[in-house]
Amino acid sequence: MDDQFRKITTRVGRGTHICIITPQMPYQEKWDALYTGVWRANQVIYALENRIDREALSAEDQSKWDYQMGQARFMRGLMYFYLSSAFNNGSVVLRKNLIQSTSEFNQPLAPAEEVLEFYRADLQAAYDLLPYTNPSGQAYVGLATKGTAATIFSYQLYVHKRL
Repeated sequence: MDDQFRKITTRVGRGTHICIITPQMPYQEKWDALYTGVWRANQVIYALENRIDREALSAEDQSKWDYQMGQARFMRGLMYFYLSSAFNNGSVVLRKNLIQSTSEFNQPLAPAEEVLEFYRADLQAAYDLLPYTNPSGQAYVGLATKGTAATIFSYQLYVHKRL
């Protein structure tokens, strides 16, 4: 894929959802595509935190829980990194949780510093939860690892000159 395109892939359950982000893409489409990624990540985070008792799981299942949570936190952090890099000098709407009611839709823009702290926390959580390498197999191709999270985290430090 050439440099004019960014390919954003989110995985939810067994399905893979791909969104191509281009510099020429109308702003609303780009905004919508990135917030769709945030929404999907929030769905996974909500389900893992509220529908599954992690403490009651076996060690193997806890490892799977960590992996899925790490993937979701990475995707949400990545979406907010892209949003804050592309819109309003980093001031965007923060969707920290899955929206439960219509009153939660229309939220004001969060200050850029708050957005920065939020997606840094997501990327740090992803780094803490993800493995160094993914299991082998076609199902794991393209998914985030500890190195992926570290790369985006360090790149955003460079972009924001906060080393």
